[in-house]
Amino acid sequence: MSTYGEEEYKCPLCNNKFKYGTQYSYTTFGVNLDFKPYGAAIIPTPIPKCPKCNFVFFDDMFTEEDINIFKLEFEKNNIFEYEKDMPNYYYLAKEIEILGKDIGKIIYYYLSAIWEDNEKKHFKKITDIMFNYFEKISETDENYYIYKLIKLDFLRRLKENKRAIELIEILKKDNNFPIEKYGKLLKYQLKLIKSNDVNEHEMPQEENMKDYYRVILGKKHFMADECYNAGFICVGFYKEDLTNYLYNSVKEFNKYFVPKYLEKRPEKDEKQAIHSCRSLWTVSKKIKIGDVVLCPKNDEECYVGIVTSDYYFEQGTELPNRRNVKWYNTIIDKKSMSSELAKSVWLNGTVHSLNKYAEEIEEIIM
Repeated sequence: MSTYGEEEYKCPLCNNKFKYGTQYSYTTFGVNLDFKPYGAAIIPTPIPKCPKCNFVFFDDMFTEEDINIFKLEFEKNNIFEYEKDMPNYYYLAKEIEILGKDIGKIIYYYLSAIWEDNEKKHFKKITDIMFNYFEKISETDENYYIYKLIKLDFLRRLKENKRAIELIEILKKDNNFPIEKYGKLLKYQLKLIKSNDVNEHEMPQEENMKDYYRVILGKKHFMADECYNAGFICVGFYKEDLTNYLYNSVKEFNKYFVPKYLEKRPEKDEKQAIHSCRSLWTVSKKIKIGDVVLCPKNDEECYVGIVTSDYYFEQGTELPNRRNVKWYNTIIDKKSMSSELAKSVWLNGTVHSLNKYAEEIEEIIM
């Protein structure tokens, strides 16, 4: 689930101190066709915006030299004045443009601005900017095809069906395009195009495609060593056999179990119950045999294994809802991970997707 509160920030541009909402932790379960994560989370995570000068920033994001560049630039070309009421991440992308930094970061922040713009008031404007940046990406860029798939989704949602279909045909003929991984996505997009569907949709799952998850094994990882030694993962929340209730839809599952959860845990509210039941369903049903799970052993080390069984119920145990796992012999140290992967592995919450780190995880466990 997502935890949220206010923190005090100091604007690096004007030194104004202010409070702003901060997301401390969250849980994700998958991604949409534009690769936006979804789950018990605010996506994208809120970024502070100074109420005095409108500067957008994360702590320690910019150097003193960067701030001096901004001050000179904003004196003659203040983006906050001539482009008012844009998403915060749009301004962050503009700031990175001013510094002339990593094009990948610029694209990601513009993409985040689209995710942030819930009413889609600025969708066409921002996608046009992104399309220009996509043209600058080399075929050797690790995200080259991800950008193509994002462009495809945006073209469909913009009702530019001819261009979208042309892009699908180009990708299908490209020998380097990972058709085994994204072939089902292309078919799904074509189906949506033919039905003139311009809505957002979740990413379809490939039947033979591995997914990657972080699973917490009990409060403060108290079950981690037992799970590793005995070869399973587990989750609590509801200590009755779920075998006959593992519906394909999490909505159907929650419709049945949220009331039961609240009956047994009256101190919880409905939002907490929905998040807990969704996590229970994810571990028990959504995770497939063959999927990879990373489970922290403590604050510095992490177990990694492959799920080898469907759900089963272990009567009389603290966390009775279980899946068997074949663990790797290697225990992963936090220091061997990128900072982004480490942050995601040790994030609060019971379970969330690590698919965006699939390549790094595979390199670590090879």
